[in-house]
Amino acid sequence: MPRIAIDRVEFRPSVVKHFLCILLSLPFLASSVFVLSKSGIETWNDIALHASVWLFFGGGAVLMAWILITREPRIVVDQAGLHLPGASPEFIPWSAIAKITLRTIGRSKGIGLVLYEPERYVRSDTAWRKLLSSLDRADGYHISIAIYGLDGSLRDVQQAIQRYSQQSFF
Repeated sequence: MPRIAIDRVEFRPSVVKHFLCILLSLPFLASSVFVLSKSGIETWNDIALHASVWLFFGGGAVLMAWILITREPRIVVDQAGLHLPGASPEFIPWSAIAKITLRTIGRSKGIGLVLYEPERYVRSDTAWRKLLSSLDRADGYHISIAIYGLDGSLRDVQQAIQRYSQQSFF
């Protein structure tokens, strides 16, 4: 459930969802260690297989643990606008948002924002951010925020935006 204060709503990473991801990665890591202890490393394929398992599942577990430890808000909605720490270097006032669209890509749900001044609000300080920004632009948005992994649903985000914004975005 998102944190609801009198003046804002915060959507943080879900403890349950991230803890489940950590738990699901452990059997894969354990099976890799078990197979490695029984058969050893005989070829480069063995090294590649075990390294990929450790990088993917081990790295994923470490990332999920880090997200759980920090639990910083991913979306903050209040009367002045939106704060999207991962996508925008600064607070986005409602007056800077031209359009907000609910979007679904496969099973992933989220919101897409079209801004009046995207160069001011879109974070593109790294190569990864530039790639994500170009993918968002290709879909017709300036910022796209996925809702999976948060402690609220797409409907919760939509209701918070409708509650605090003075405009009708949906």
